[in-house]
Amino acid sequence: MEVNTKLNGILNNLIKSSYVFDTDIAKLSEIVQLTSGNNENLIESSIIDKILNYKLDTARSTEDERLFRGLLLVVRNVASELDSEYMKVCIDSFHHVDQLLETNWIYKIKQVYWETLANFKRINGSMDQINDLFGWINFDNNNQFIKPIIHFLFRQLSTLDPEITNENLLKVLKLKNNNNILTFIQYTYQHLNFEVIDHDAKLFIHLLYDLITHESFENWINNQSPRVITDWLELTYSELQTKDEWNNYELVALISTNLSIFNKFSTQLTTVNDTEIERIIVVNLDIFSYISKYDIFIQYLKNETDSKFLNNLIKTFKIIHENIKPVTIKDKIAEIKYPNAKLNIVLILSYLTHDNIKIQEKIRELGGLALVLSNCSIDNNNPFIKEYSILCLKYLLNKNPENQKFVAELEAKKTLDDDVLNEVGYEVEIIDGKVAMKKKVDK
Repeated sequence: MEVNTKLNGILNNLIKSSYVFDTDIAKLSEIVQLTSGNNENLIESSIIDKILNYKLDTARSTEDERLFRGLLLVVRNVASELDSEYMKVCIDSFHHVDQLLETNWIYKIKQVYWETLANFKRINGSMDQINDLFGWINFDNNNQFIKPIIHFLFRQLSTLDPEITNENLLKVLKLKNNNNILTFIQYTYQHLNFEVIDHDAKLFIHLLYDLITHESFENWINNQSPRVITDWLELTYSELQTKDEWNNYELVALISTNLSIFNKFSTQLTTVNDTEIERIIVVNLDIFSYISKYDIFIQYLKNETDSKFLNNLIKTFKIIHENIKPVTIKDKIAEIKYPNAKLNIVLILSYLTHDNIKIQEKIRELGGLALVLSNCSIDNNNPFIKEYSILCLKYLLNKNPENQKFVAELEAKKTLDDDVLNEVGYEVEIIDGKVAMKKKVDK
């Protein structure tokens, strides 16, 4: 075909440095326009190979760079029709250019490389080479190419077909060496402007949905350092707030992952001075306080009254309560430790105890009822803790004689503020010498 003859001639001229720049660049412009439309089988595979295997010389001229960029634009335009094996060749070609001293046109060439990679079909083989790609690129220097990179990642890792999504993400989550892909995804999350949710941001958010709810994500994150775990938990918490409609499959994956992390690090909690554990537990509780509003969370834990989670939750509650003094408006706050942690624990307990006698009983046995009572007061380190604790107390006392007896005995010993009982709608009375509680009757 004439177009292939022209391309071959331009490429040979570039290789031999015998081109007439104005003439060859004009021919290239025509071919780029031609291939931007219907490009199926328009360019011979031998030409694609030749372009991608061409190596820009370190002593290249600006004209060399511009001509090569034009040739690469042709590859970009037909990439969607190429076999995925060409992606590997493209990545190798990109690696060579990435090592050259950057000029204005080298920068533009890199832009075309990312656009080309974004146009390739999904790769069906190993993800190792793509992982290597994100290992040798400089994240900061490639931040300006974020849009085509997002499209590239989305094309390779996400799809509406759940089986394909799981298969591809499984390969990434099981990469044995440094997981450069996930490191870049985390980096992108930190640098992407979410104030304006455009098409690219939506693609990226959808990719994150697939990632944090993947069945293998739990195993991957549990093998990371505390800092990486915290980064991904913070990402998860932000993602949770981007939509309300999470299906049960996604929620179960999120619950399972966060339970495993919380149970691991809460058992390591002995003081409130370990900042790494603090960061993990604080954001863990943020996530649970959000997820606990869904019925599936209650169902997941409802029959597990002896579960590690409830035990560790109360233990964490106790350590924080005993080691961090409540802050009043008069106090000077030098440093806030475990911000909102107790508030979130009380909220989680409220969801768990609502109409659930078994968990109400277990919370009392673990010392949780006494802790809730102790937090029915103002604490500026945990705004609204008093209001949340009073609500939780109502649930703990509802239809539960043993919990009512426990609170009545405390009130009789004057270790409980009478106003708290008034607010939850109960009063204490002595019948035949025994302390009992009853609901107040409005007069």
